[in-house]
Amino acid sequence: MPETKLPKPDLAPPLLSVRNLSVRFGQGNAEIGAVSDVSFTIARSATVGLVGESGSGKSVTSLAITRLFPKSAKAVIDGAIEFRGRDLVTMPEGDLRSIRGAGISYVFQDPLSALNPVRRCGEQVAESIRIHEGNIDRGQVHARVVQIFERLGLPRSRAIYDSYPHELSGGMRQRVMIAMALACKPALLVADEPTTALDVIVQKQIVDLLRDAVREFDTSLLFISHDLALVASLADEIVVMRDGKVVEYGMTDQVARNPTDPYTQQLWKAIPTLQAPPRAPLGARRPGGTSSGNDLLKVTDVRHSFVRGKGRTTAPFALDDVSLSAREGETICVIGESGSGKSTLARCVAGLIAPDSGSILFNGHELVGATAKTWGTVRRDIQMVFQDPYASLNPRMKVADLVTEGLLINRISSAKADLRHQAIELLEMVGLKASHGDRYPHQFSGGQRQRIAIARALALRPKLLICDEPVTSLDVSVRAQIVQLLMDIQNAEGLTYLFITHDIALARQIADRAVVMKQGRVVEAGEATHVIDRPTQDYTKALRAAVPDMPAAFERHPLPQALRHASRP
Repeated sequence: MPETKLPKPDLAPPLLSVRNLSVRFGQGNAEIGAVSDVSFTIARSATVGLVGESGSGKSVTSLAITRLFPKSAKAVIDGAIEFRGRDLVTMPEGDLRSIRGAGISYVFQDPLSALNPVRRCGEQVAESIRIHEGNIDRGQVHARVVQIFERLGLPRSRAIYDSYPHELSGGMRQRVMIAMALACKPALLVADEPTTALDVIVQKQIVDLLRDAVREFDTSLLFISHDLALVASLADEIVVMRDGKVVEYGMTDQVARNPTDPYTQQLWKAIPTLQAPPRAPLGARRPGGTSSGNDLLKVTDVRHSFVRGKGRTTAPFALDDVSLSAREGETICVIGESGSGKSTLARCVAGLIAPDSGSILFNGHELVGATAKTWGTVRRDIQMVFQDPYASLNPRMKVADLVTEGLLINRISSAKADLRHQAIELLEMVGLKASHGDRYPHQFSGGQRQRIAIARALALRPKLLICDEPVTSLDVSVRAQIVQLLMDIQNAEGLTYLFITHDIALARQIADRAVVMKQGRVVEAGEATHVIDRPTQDYTKALRAAVPDMPAAFERHPLPQALRHASRP
């Protein structure tokens, strides 16, 4: 490995110094090397970003700092990790326990999993104070926790103290996690993908909160993410990891404006931005092929509400007079945060739930209140790709059987040879190999599983493909590959897409028209570039403002061929 060029150090000794860190798991022939020769430093009151995709070793590196591995992992840590001049690798467990929480605290990706579901939020924060600061007055601890909640912008902080985690939104739960991490005023806060599961506006709020916390609490921050643009908006220095090694390390301005490693350049180029050129017009995408101009899908004044509780109380409308249309070959992006009604709309169109009122016309057929016979006619023409392919693919079926299941159900084909041939054709269409048909879903990466889900949806040769957040859970470069795959298939097959997303930059890159939703209502709709580049509604402006800025001097090019197709994640 070439020697890593480290940033010029400050005269003051660093708060944390990681030198030649290597981490292995297991023993003997089962030993796995997760991290190799990683080095970086974190100065006092500084923010360092640790960037990489799944499997790059970022989380292992962060957990190695305080040796937070379970005994069953049989972790072996080599190298040096010094915190305030003390070596954490060789430190006795008792001494290290006093540093965890008080000296170094963590904020994890999923607060619902990290927080105790049967204890009130305030009590969990108070517990960390009592553990590290001894028996102090209960009233003082309560007041201190409420004060921290208030400083972190939690509304109704006293009510939050008495709330359980499930009663809070994702953003509020993450604020509680940050409060717990800051309760003992640690010198270093480690935030491991703290915004990955959050909507773009909440993500910006959490990043702004962490930035303010670093300044207000005079703490250092190690911010871990796969989103290079997000890290660049926050960090003073950036460490880029791949396959357990550091491939680039430097000041944020240098890594952002003049990245030297090809992998860092690929990460930048895979990020959708508001400055990227929009998609080519519909008529120019298919040589010799244009849209008929007819609406394949027309949704008019659709309403839907859910009932809750034993009394079957009607909740506020999940969809409230929603209207949109899609012509043949178009991509319509429905944009909004969680709870805006995007997925409810998608499920109404797909026939998975029945709307209360309104009209859904598909290819001339009315779907609201449609008979089983009508649905039998149109069902195969409407297919759906869900957000989590692992949850939507049957784990007990081989991939070839999953992909061709729709052909059997709809009695299009039953001959084994023909089904096998079509499975191979579909897998190759989405960039997989024929041999992949003999495997099970758990044997694939997230990106590969999403390709399988797309192949399954295409088996019936649908006219409308509903994509419900299909790339949200994927790494940035894998996300770019899946989006490019969907666009290539659309250009070749003339499909119409109803694409659900909370990422307004991605919508600008792929959409012909955009529909912005908030709390079950359409707040803005029209040509994608017009809606996104020149929004008239405050909510659309807020979605746009939440997109991390790209470095102005970084020259972007089309996604490299190697990144688009070679690795096939």
